[in-house]
Amino acid sequence: MNYRIWYSTESFADYIIANTNLRDKNVIKKKMYESDANNSRNFHAMPDHIKQILYLDAPDLIVEIDAEPIFSIEVSTEAGTGHNAFQRFARLAASVENNVPAFYIYPVFMEYQHYCTIFHQIIELI
Repeated sequence: MNYRIWYSTESFADYIIANTNLRDKNVIKKKMYESDANNSRNFHAMPDHIKQILYLDAPDLIVEIDAEPIFSIEVSTEAGTGHNAFQRFARLAASVENNVPAFYIYPVFMEYQHYCTIFHQIIELI
């Protein structure tokens, strides 16, 4: 199996790899270019299945196996005032519309040690 992580922030991708079963896999990290307006040459060089997930907005991370996206992750670092979920909705919706489960991590779980438990369970399912 070939694992690839598309990321907006490399340190988050590194954290997910180091603290899940992905650490025992051969994982390729690739920078995710969020829009064609932002960086058109690199955006259009990405595979179509990734660009389809990005058509509304970019999640923080997309994990794929053998060129098949298996889930995306959106992390909110803002306190829960009620409006942040609406700002992030497009990122989740585009993923789900393309039959890719999306995980939305809310500030209650923002301490990184909590990520380990969540993602360990997710990666075990893979």
